[in-house]
Amino acid sequence: PASTAENRWQCFHGFGHVVMMETNYDLMRALDVCDSIRNARERDGCGFGVFMENVLAGHFRKDAHTDWVKPDDPFYPCTVVAEHYQDPCYRRAPTLLFRYTTQDPKAALTTCMGLVDHSNRVSCLKGMARELAERFNGEPAQVADWCWAIREPYRKICFAETIPYIMSTPARAVAAASVCPLIAQEYGPECAAWVSTRVRLFAPGEQFSICRATGNSEAACNQYRP
Repeated sequence: PASTAENRWQCFHGFGHVVMMETNYDLMRALDVCDSIRNARERDGCGFGVFMENVLAGHFRKDAHTDWVKPDDPFYPCTVVAEHYQDPCYRRAPTLLFRYTTQDPKAALTTCMGLVDHSNRVSCLKGMARELAERFNGEPAQVADWCWAIREPYRKICFAETIPYIMSTPARAVAAASVCPLIAQEYGPECAAWVSTRVRLFAPGEQFSICRATGNSEAACNQYRP
């Protein structure tokens, strides 16, 4: 079942944190441990935990130290790890990007776009969703302004990743869904689909309000009525 697969991923994610701590923040040794995991998705979860713990040690844990962050290179250590770990590494890089180079979301997005490799750009943009969600002030036009600053096909990725990530509370979910009318000409049905990936997490009455905020008709949203 999907839930079981997700739970296993989360378990290996936590395992990656522990491995990083137990290897005294020796990132390469920690990734060697992750490499012993045969299942690729579970190995990926372990890698995510390692890179997240690396960021935490670099900036948020007073009792930990890592040599695997560089103030002059927010994409380090992504440039030196094995290819199969580049996706989780570049997804964590935006935290360092905001820490070291800029507090301007559009400037950070532009920096992601400066990566040469397409896959790394996509990973960086997906990681940006978490950072943008933390900076969201409740104004739907803010998200449109951020994502509109970059070119296709990356603009669509920016919207598709950021809108669901913002939806952490009913009020924020309505605000995120309200981005859809602002980009309806380009992404109308797709935007409603992005919102729908999270809408079931809320109570039925809340689901209806979120659906209506996307600009969907009342009839289309009846499935979410209490």
